[in-house]
Amino acid sequence: MKVTTTTTRRRRSDAKPTGKAQRESLSFAERLVALADDPTQRKGERTRARLKAAAARLLESGGYRDMRVTDINESAGVSNALFYVYFTNKEKITAEVMTEFLDVLFAHTPRDSAPASVEEAIYRANLDYVQRFAANPGLMRCLLQFGDEIDEFEKLWRERNGRWIERAVKRLSREPDLIVKGVAEIWSATAALGMMMDGMLRLIYVEREPKTREYARSIAPDEYRLALFLTRLWIRALFAREMAWSPAGPK
Repeated sequence: MKVTTTTTRRRRSDAKPTGKAQRESLSFAERLVALADDPTQRKGERTRARLKAAAARLLESGGYRDMRVTDINESAGVSNALFYVYFTNKEKITAEVMTEFLDVLFAHTPRDSAPASVEEAIYRANLDYVQRFAANPGLMRCLLQFGDEIDEFEKLWRERNGRWIERAVKRLSREPDLIVKGVAEIWSATAALGMMMDGMLRLIYVEREPKTREYARSIAPDEYRLALFLTRLWIRALFAREMAWSPAGPK
């Protein structure tokens, strides 16, 4: 989750696409499939993309530890020998897939206008993160699995997360009515709120913990409402007040 730059402009509604179309567009594996099917790419690039798409599907469905190179090849429809033209082992292809997924996870969705307030900026960032988490729960689980297995990737994951916190702190530091003061307090609060979101989303989408899912759906039946609920928690923690802004459409 990250906070984007905010300026004073007219408020806009975040258009709400249909669930199926939205989920497909946010699925990282489906993005890779689209690249593999792109006729403008060279044959070798399409083959590499097909292998990565197959690995992403397997990581999403089964995880890193149980995935085998032969599984990737069967899913991609290539020979075992061809795999090793592009990757030396499953660790290398997983590292490339997961690194690209991190880029997508921490990117912000382009919109027609800038956020009109810090509240809208936080909401937009939360919505992006919730939607990507919900569309890729298996890959989110693999971020932790792969980090446990590969020290280099764990370092990369920590660096990306640290950069997100640094950007958020820089933005929040410009707000005059924060109840947390100074870089140390703002950094710690931002890190804690980010960990809160990761833990909550993990229970809902990865572990699918029954009580948490039941209660979360009762107060936030879709990803838009869940992002709004989490944003309210951010505003209460950072500003000790309720939100003055709300998105257009269902709450």
